[in-house]
Amino acid sequence: PICREPGSVLRRMVSPEGADARTHYEVLEEGGGRSLVRLQLETGRTHQIRVHFSHLGHPLCGDFMYGQEIEGMKGCALHSCAITLTQPSTGEPLAFTVPDPPVFARLLERML
Repeated sequence: PICREPGSVLRRMVSPEGADARTHYEVLEEGGGRSLVRLQLETGRTHQIRVHFSHLGHPLCGDFMYGQEIEGMKGCALHSCAITLTQPSTGEPLAFTVPDPPVFARLLERML
């Protein structure tokens, strides 16, 4: 469960008093002190992925709020390569995929 961190407008934290939040993950590769993971979200809480991984002791690469920034990288290493949803008016299932951004290739090179 995730709730707002006391005294902060932005930061969130894992807390029994928080709203239900579920993130499933699978480790795909490991190396260089980093891991590449595939995620599936059951819920969509603010900062959910960032909060869950920071809570586990594995903040996202480049996450200035829950981990640490990486020189030469803008933002955290988080990318949605595929999303599926239901079109609300028609009920039609929709699926979209996009390639990984170039910064991911550079991070993966550092891992291996």
